[in-house]
Amino acid sequence: MPGIAGIISRVPEKGLFQAFLRKLNHLDYKTDSFSKEGVHLGRVHLDYVNRIPQPVFSENKRYALIMLGEIFSFRNKEPEDIGNDADFLLNVLAEEGISVLSEINGQFVAVFHDFTRNRTILISDRYGTRPLYYSVQNKRLLFSSEVKSFLAADLQLTVNMDAISDLFHLRHLFGDKTMFREIQQLPDASILIFEKDKISIEKYYEFNFGEDIYTKSHLSKKQTDEQCEEFSAVIEKAMKRMYARNKKDILFSLSGGLDSRFVISSAKKYNIDPLDAFTVGPPESGDQKYAAMVAAKLGARHKPFLVSPEHFWENARKFSFYSDAMSQIYGPVAVMPALNDFFGKKKVTVSAQVIDAIVGGTLSRKRVRRIINAQSFNEEIKNSFVNFYSRISEETLKSVFNDKTYHDIKDGYKIVPEEYTKRYILPPHSYYMFLLNEYGRRGTLGGNVLTNLFFETRMPSYDNDFMEFALRIPLELREHQYLYRKVFTSLFPDLAKIEREGTNLPISVSNTRLKIKDIEKKLMIYAQQTPLKGLMNSLGFRPQPGYVNLAGWFRNELREKMVDLVLSKKVMSRGLYNEAGLRKIVDQHVSGTRDHAELLWQIINLEYFYENFMD
Repeated sequence: MPGIAGIISRVPEKGLFQAFLRKLNHLDYKTDSFSKEGVHLGRVHLDYVNRIPQPVFSENKRYALIMLGEIFSFRNKEPEDIGNDADFLLNVLAEEGISVLSEINGQFVAVFHDFTRNRTILISDRYGTRPLYYSVQNKRLLFSSEVKSFLAADLQLTVNMDAISDLFHLRHLFGDKTMFREIQQLPDASILIFEKDKISIEKYYEFNFGEDIYTKSHLSKKQTDEQCEEFSAVIEKAMKRMYARNKKDILFSLSGGLDSRFVISSAKKYNIDPLDAFTVGPPESGDQKYAAMVAAKLGARHKPFLVSPEHFWENARKFSFYSDAMSQIYGPVAVMPALNDFFGKKKVTVSAQVIDAIVGGTLSRKRVRRIINAQSFNEEIKNSFVNFYSRISEETLKSVFNDKTYHDIKDGYKIVPEEYTKRYILPPHSYYMFLLNEYGRRGTLGGNVLTNLFFETRMPSYDNDFMEFALRIPLELREHQYLYRKVFTSLFPDLAKIEREGTNLPISVSNTRLKIKDIEKKLMIYAQQTPLKGLMNSLGFRPQPGYVNLAGWFRNELREKMVDLVLSKKVMSRGLYNEAGLRKIVDQHVSGTRDHAELLWQIINLEYFYENFMD
């Protein structure tokens, strides 16, 4: 994907530096590069925003800066006051120093070099919305927006078994891990300083919750109205910032949910024209049905895309390569045909990610409530927290991997969650920061790696002002996303009347009705496992189809491809698996006696990693 890359060394390494940049250039992007003695700084970009060549230099030539991404506000300045983002960031850092970063509202990564001190600083934005990887080898700093660049350096890289543990337990990597032990991701809200052949990493921002958000209850109507008013103000300001530039070049991914509806409705309010949107999923899905209704109401040009098993299979290998094999998220693979279709026609996507989760979307889960209501981390709560996202049973993993591999991966996934239980005193603090950083930064945002191949990405959910407010919403107002839905209903009453995917109820519906719906869904899930299944389906109580049906595809359309790959000689030769156990889970899945789709999918993803990065 587009990104930044560089080498800071004692000697010129221009050939290797150019190889780093070529590894980022997947679709004939524009390249800016600078080399002076051992300082090599470069950018590979779409040329949609910040089109001035980089690096940019201070007037006295002491400082240089490269960056990817955008700045949306700083103190009393809004997008229209900022001009070129790289120049703006360079001047602010040169005049006020690194401490000013905590005040910068943007979605970017940057590198700031001081020629006088021979000091290099790598910078991530407050929420780590764009990846930047680094490694220190032989007294030199190597960095790039993709791990693939490091393969050009002929380093002695070893596979990170803790990362494999994450993939099989959690579906993507947590913390700052990569698939290689020698390469790390720059943490969110951090600077990495490289000086005199050594590195240090410092956090420049840490969110302070305040315990009152977990103790406030029985809010008065006046207090609720005040919260609603403030929420409305901060989300409108965040949305407005997203639409200050490239007004005719914006593409919307429109689902049947609330987040994307909020984004495209706000775009209409801020005079984005035309409104171009796409939706991925089967024709009968809630996503397609409700997205089409929203698009019609807004006068948007709406294009549906189906997900075929064959295209999904072909694009999965590509996604594994583009994402450095660090995520097995289904969504990005499914949307690749749509992104290809609009490439060159649009330049920017605006999407709201993790809003629904942060403002209460997970509170209906019993396990979440237990963590949220806990006063401290006893062993039971700690164990529940550490294993919250674990998806595949240890018994199954133990049967699939050989003894050595299972020993190496059985506990690695616990490392990051356990750090949260030590970092924050209250379980609710740990839960929401974990949700933001690991589900959000390393999970949901993993999909942006693919989107950023084709478009610049903006996310109002990661606006500093909005996130600071959203994380402080009292739990009482997060129930069934009450405050979020109330604000949307007040701003867009007609659109709030349209049903929402998942509940099949209007956004403006009451919490009581949503609680009843939760009970109905639980009964439906139970009935699907009993003789009542046929009756329930005939009455219309059946699960809605998702846009990816791996379980069915691996038994039908993709059965042969899946079996040939998972049981191939190459996979068996990796020294990872227990062949008898692997054959057993394939047989169980194909016969329909067990659903092992998620495990099989991860085995396929891991094989793609070995083929793309190790063979």
